[in-house]
Amino acid sequence: MKLYPCSAWLSSCFLLLFSTIFFTPEMYAKERTDRTMQEHVQEIFNKLVDARGDRSVKKPELRWTTAAGNGAFFEPGTNRITFEEKTYGVCQSFGENADNAIAYVLAHEIIHYYKNHGWEAAFAQKFADQAVARDVRETITDIKQQETEADLMGGFLAFTAGYNTVGIAKEFLPKLYDAFSWPKENPKYPTLDERILVAETTEKELTNLIQVFETANLLVAVQRFEDAIDLYEHILSVYKSRELVNNLGVVYCLYAIAECDYSEIRFAYPLELDGEARLRLGSKNVSGLGTDIPKRDSLLRAGAENFMEAMQLDRAYNTARLNLGAAYALLGLLYDKVDQEESDMSYALADVYARSTIRRANKDKDRKLEADAWGLLGIIAANKNNKREAESFFKKGEKNSPLVKSNLMVLERGDILQKIEKKPRGLDREEIESFSLDDFLRSNPKVDTAIIVKGEKTNRTWAYKASGFQHSKILVNRVSKDNYVFFHINQPGYDGKTLEDIGLGAFRDDIIAKYKTPDKEIQLPKGHLLWYAADEIIFWLDEDQKLERWCVYRLKPEPK
Repeated sequence: MKLYPCSAWLSSCFLLLFSTIFFTPEMYAKERTDRTMQEHVQEIFNKLVDARGDRSVKKPELRWTTAAGNGAFFEPGTNRITFEEKTYGVCQSFGENADNAIAYVLAHEIIHYYKNHGWEAAFAQKFADQAVARDVRETITDIKQQETEADLMGGFLAFTAGYNTVGIAKEFLPKLYDAFSWPKENPKYPTLDERILVAETTEKELTNLIQVFETANLLVAVQRFEDAIDLYEHILSVYKSRELVNNLGVVYCLYAIAECDYSEIRFAYPLELDGEARLRLGSKNVSGLGTDIPKRDSLLRAGAENFMEAMQLDRAYNTARLNLGAAYALLGLLYDKVDQEESDMSYALADVYARSTIRRANKDKDRKLEADAWGLLGIIAANKNNKREAESFFKKGEKNSPLVKSNLMVLERGDILQKIEKKPRGLDREEIESFSLDDFLRSNPKVDTAIIVKGEKTNRTWAYKASGFQHSKILVNRVSKDNYVFFHINQPGYDGKTLEDIGLGAFRDDIIAKYKTPDKEIQLPKGHLLWYAADEIIFWLDEDQKLERWCVYRLKPEPK
């Protein structure tokens, strides 16, 4: 999959030169087709590189070639990743999963590039020149380790870019070998069977990593911040990207906000999580957990450190820049009545990062980010009791950000004047696939896989169960018998309904009509997440405000 004989490269150049001299109408038609295929692969490649978000090294470039014999490969010593037309044909044989197959190939090679795996330099010509193959220095163990790393990290990279590569390798690798007539065994490379075994083993780890990621996001939703932080740290020990580092910073800041009384924080800060994990704080805080200044200071500074690290990975990552400004604004508020010098300095830094974000977002034509940055300036002005200036800033951003519009209403009216209707907790408890989480908890729960996640204060057990279910799964975060969260989530195709007769495809208004005002509404890139603490249920809505899936959960201790 990662070969690049120089002879093949020169042949491809010759063919391209030849085609420019002797062109027929049929060749023009084929060129248009080639360009479409190339653009298709380039689009997926760009999404993957953006999701990686590491600009601390030179950005990789994609090279398309009609040469056949090498599949796709990273060329050590360069930033080039080559993708062959014939490989595109193999990927297209996957039909609806063609994009996932392309993402599998590209993400694998992108990880080879970022991890600087160099064994291909010698292995590349094993079919063309067996003498070269005898000179390969890396052992089979080294190669397996690099392939495992590329499969695992590449799979997670594809996931963060919106692709699902789990399970593809077992079918894809034999097809690729057959298409290129590669020998199934070679003394200097794992056999095809060994390569498939590596991929299958890695897929189990990849599945766990993805499910840990989803668990961490759900823990944020139910305000189990310490648990979420430990799970994020676990993921970052395996795979690091600007988005994940930024996400961890946001969790620290949300944790600090949850430690405030409602009256302390009047406005919603423009903190957000990227990828499928992207969250935005709603317009109200419901925790009211007191005002531990040292703890909040520590949490906010930990968040700021993560935002800075995300910016080190990519200086153009303006989401982290704005989040850093929000962290400093929260520090300014924290020290407002305690240490005026510290407060003023924090607000000054927040102002700098907000204005820097405005300039950069305006240049990039990112109107939403620019609007949220104006909103942060409005929050700073309002916290410093400059209402006129705050109103001016909010009005500059209200058109392109619902968050800023809500903050303007808070400034003008003192609150959003949202109608709060709470549904009383019923006697019966929500279930998915007629499965009782309570009975599951009372028994000795059997899970498909479990791992120990080391935390700063304590270790926890994370577990996953899908066996026995047709359209659902269970995610577990357990510290002790008195400290746990179990999430039971349905999957696409589930035709069951909630106790209030809500099923997949229901609209947001239908849910609100039955379940009333959610305890928290979390903004996702393509929709919303609604949390109802009394009913112990969380709803996912797509970008059309239709119900995509939901989960029921049990946690202990219950949130205050």
